[in-house]
Amino acid sequence: MHSVMIIPLPAVIVIVAAVTAVASGAQWTPAPDDGAQSMQTIHVNCDCDKTGPCPAAAPPQSSTSSSSPPPRCPDEFISVNNSCYRFHSLPTTWRVARDVCHYYGAELAAVETREENAFLHSRFYEEFVRKREYDTSTDAHYFWVGGTDERHEGYWAWAGSGEPIHFELWASDQPAAGSRDQNYLCIDLWTGLWHDHLNTRPLGYVCEMAATLPPL
Repeated sequence: MHSVMIIPLPAVIVIVAAVTAVASGAQWTPAPDDGAQSMQTIHVNCDCDKTGPCPAAAPPQSSTSSSSPPPRCPDEFISVNNSCYRFHSLPTTWRVARDVCHYYGAELAAVETREENAFLHSRFYEEFVRKREYDTSTDAHYFWVGGTDERHEGYWAWAGSGEPIHFELWASDQPAAGSRDQNYLCIDLWTGLWHDHLNTRPLGYVCEMAATLPPL
């Protein structure tokens, strides 16, 4: 006659819970207070070896992302693509215009892309033409920028950086061939085309400086 071992029902529940926990990669611990058994499941994102413990779950990552603060420009400057621009309509010579830009911590604008040239062209329309501050009988639509070939005739560079000018948008018959005096670059902002002129010609001008990032 075979003897039968009877296991109490609570013990069966405990055994089943423990086996289930081990099989699923969970951690099983007894409850500390009343002696009853409890199971604590730690969800892990791994394929662990069932013969050993799984690593603890990584803490949740914050879903909030910090965005960089926008670049800042001084008053009266316009912020575009990490640069700051300021238009001056009071006519003056190229050299004086550059001195004024230096006073603001800026430089005569270096127009290095077609997009930048188009921006200056459109901004001139917004600032002066639509506000009726544009006189078609004068040179008010010409603005000095930072290009010059005063050091080497025919070799055009940006005065602020000394870098050669790669992007160009000269008007027809410009720069003037054979003229050793017209060494300074201006843009006809009515058309967006480039011209060279004498330093002594009084024109408006555009200053440019790098935008600054505010402290985090």
